[in-house]
Amino acid sequence: MTPSGVFVEVLLPSNWWQRPRYQLTQPINCAGHTVPAGFISDGATVPRILWPIFPPIGRYLKATLVHDYYLQQGIDRKTADHHFKHCLIALDVEPWRVHAMYYAVRVYGMFTVQQRKV
Repeated sequence: MTPSGVFVEVLLPSNWWQRPRYQLTQPINCAGHTVPAGFISDGATVPRILWPIFPPIGRYLKATLVHDYYLQQGIDRKTADHHFKHCLIALDVEPWRVHAMYYAVRVYGMFTVQQRKV
């Protein structure tokens, strides 16, 4: 179980430079959004230098899982980002952290969309 109370199985990478992945062993619910057991995520996509402030599996893991799940289901990024923010708020994450994380996923999404267009 992670610090956020989410039950996961850690899937170790085959190479040292890859990140571990986390497979849900039980479904989770966050702000009315459900992610089924068996879903696999790499946690929050955060540069390693920021892990002391924003670890990949911090107490906001449920929000991260909802976001990743919706993206994998084909939900548009803006909607997934919006649900992510609402989950962060429902998890009582500090307002400064909610804003920092929400805008980080928005900017990251815009950057990755631009890269795919090139």
